[in-house]
Amino acid sequence: MENRSLITAIGIVALCAFFSIKTISSVSATENGSEGFKKVLFKIEVDKDILDNPALVSVWSQYGKLKVKWKTEIFRTEFPNESIYRPTFKEEYECRLHLAEQWEKLKESNPQFSDRYLDNLVKVKN
Repeated sequence: MENRSLITAIGIVALCAFFSIKTISSVSATENGSEGFKKVLFKIEVDKDILDNPALVSVWSQYGKLKVKWKTEIFRTEFPNESIYRPTFKEEYECRLHLAEQWEKLKESNPQFSDRYLDNLVKVKN
């Protein structure tokens, strides 16, 4: 029961992530000679509370990059019948798994690093 509560708590925190990836205005552009291709840019915002900690910035930036890759590439491959992007459980699961793996790897060489959320995320992963 305690593990279920921990997983639920982590899930809630995940919804209120340190990161939010917001779409910057989509503009018409010609890319690779494709007339009318819409180019979508993404802005990765890092919570100001982690800016003083390079380790946190590093792993959350990697999380953000994978989220952008999901929005721009992976989603179309995983869901070829969908006409527009939408967040999915699979996307968030893979991004959080990647985040936990990166934090775990970083802590192997720097055991002094500590972050309650990320330490708990690694516990859940394991």
